[in-house]
Amino acid sequence: MRIKALSTLLLLSGISQLLDARLVKSWSEEEIFEKADLVVIATVVSTKETQERSTLPDIQPPIEVCGMEADLETRLVFKGEKNITKFRLHYYKTDEEFTNGPWLIEIPKGEQPTYLLFLTKENDGRYAPATDQTDPAGNAVIRLRGANGVRGHGPEPQLHNGRSGQQWTYPKMLEKADLVVKADWVSTKGTDERTTLLGKDVTGIGVTSEFTINFVLKGPKDPEKLRLHHYKFQDEDDAFRAYPPQLIRIVPPVIRNGRQYPGGGKYLLFLTKESDGRYAPVTGQTDPAVSSVLELTPF
Repeated sequence: MRIKALSTLLLLSGISQLLDARLVKSWSEEEIFEKADLVVIATVVSTKETQERSTLPDIQPPIEVCGMEADLETRLVFKGEKNITKFRLHYYKTDEEFTNGPWLIEIPKGEQPTYLLFLTKENDGRYAPATDQTDPAGNAVIRLRGANGVRGHGPEPQLHNGRSGQQWTYPKMLEKADLVVKADWVSTKGTDERTTLLGKDVTGIGVTSEFTINFVLKGPKDPEKLRLHHYKFQDEDDAFRAYPPQLIRIVPPVIRNGRQYPGGGKYLLFLTKESDGRYAPVTGQTDPAVSSVLELTPF
């Protein structure tokens, strides 16, 4: 069994202990942020394999790995050197097959994904995952994907909105937001609210989703939960029109063919506070699922 399937299941289910007694350090969000020299959103430009060969610590039997480097361009700095525009990430890969093995970073060839990264600086100037090299995926190096309901395989974030002409950037979202958090989805319920999107072409039904806050990157530190005000399609066929609104879709837990699928997920949210105490996407209600409400995934 390849570890990717197992680690994905465990990460998305919030389990921090692997079977057969391999224990994985349970890092708190505060510990990771405190240890990190650099906390950023950044996009991969290129990757390459190095000549480095090693074995991972804390794994028995030892697993052989080869060194990798990824060059990334900085989109937003939460902590660390504010003027850093690019940096090099040092990580490892392996071709070994195993069960209960490490959660290694996997950057797909030919792609330029965007990540939320918690990093420490090495002596040679490169950066490494703040949670060390054995299990960095999903806690120190976390991929950002659009929250359009395709869990774990959503689109890349798309901040440049040709529809409205609004040129959003991560720094601009941070500046305008009242609250920026990592949070877990809890529930979604509909309301009686109806509105029109794309002029009058699409009708949206108001919904409120509740989240448990894991870590606050900007805003009040005391709230444990938040309510997100957003919309779903009244007519689901509108989701398949040319250039449809990118509305937030969070798939709830379901049971299919006797198997339980967890649904929900972890998210990075850039939000503004509304007068009724709820929060709304800082980029507006038409295309928030690819801009200000992003899914956090290990791959």
